[in-house]
Amino acid sequence: MDAIEKYEQRLKVYQDQWNIFDEDTRSCRICGCTWNNACPGGCYWITNDLCSQCIEYAGSDIDKVENES
Repeated sequence: MDAIEKYEQRLKVYQDQWNIFDEDTRSCRICGCTWNNACPGGCYWITNDLCSQCIEYAGSDIDKVENES
């Protein structure tokens, strides 16, 4: 395997990782906010599927109901 092939493989891995954290497609598992449609007053990502406004609900009954649907 030459240097170009190694580079292309590494590039593919990085591109796949970036798609996991694509700010345009991810949404909060509790309130459904997105990067472009944030919570009132604003929010930021705590995890890939949880925003800062909903951190207090993580693991609560609200979180469980949303995850079941």
